[in-house]
Amino acid sequence: LIMLSACGSSKKLSDPKILEPWVGAWRGQGLRDNRTDPLQQWTLQLELKDGKLAGVMNDELGEMRDIKLKEVYVSEGELFFQLSYESSRGLHVLYRHQARMRGDKLLSLFEGKEGGKSFAGKWEAKRLYENDAAKK
Repeated sequence: LIMLSACGSSKKLSDPKILEPWVGAWRGQGLRDNRTDPLQQWTLQLELKDGKLAGVMNDELGEMRDIKLKEVYVSEGELFFQLSYESSRGLHVLYRHQARMRGDKLLSLFEGKEGGKSFAGKWEAKRLYENDAAKK
């Protein structure tokens, strides 16, 4: 009985009806708490690939460079994903996002590390439509 419950649960996470609303491009300002850095514009691109969500993320500084997302999944109405890259200062950067969708907005709380120092923050993005994507 336990095995059947586990199978049913994992099927739900790959259900296209649950994943499709997340597919598309999202762009908005990301802000790390307790930092004086200016707001950064980030763009997230999600697609369905082999029944799962996959995607890349970019930033206006060019550090993310279409970084491929890791551990992308939806659970209980929230999107989870991770990304890591090397910053322009040569530091390893890791982000872990947890996002909720509210209409055409994505509200994400994130945490991570840069060069061994922990950080947290938030990112609010709007869904991009074809006309918006051309305005990069």
